[in-house]
Amino acid sequence: MCTAPAQKAAAKNNVHLAAIKLSNMKTKNKDLDKWRTKLRSPFERVFSKRNKRVRYLGVAKNQFAEFMYAFSFNLKRLAVIA
Repeated sequence: MCTAPAQKAAAKNNVHLAAIKLSNMKTKNKDLDKWRTKLRSPFERVFSKRNKRVRYLGVAKNQFAEFMYAFSFNLKRLAVIA
C-alpha cells in the first residue's frame, strides 16, 4: 500500500516508489500500472518459480545461501548470453 508514512520515508531516502496500486485507490493510474507490470513481469516470473522454504535456521546462513544461489544463477545466464 502507498500510505503517507511510506511515501515520506521514500522521499527522505531518495527512493522512487513503483508499487502497482489497488483498483480502488483514488490516485490509481491504469496506464502507468500497465507499463510497470510489463516492465516487472520478466523479473518477477523468474523468482516466483523458486521454493519459498529456507534451508537453515539462522538469517546469516540463509542470506549467504541466497547470495550464492543468485551468483550461480547469474553465472549460468552469463554463459548462455556470451
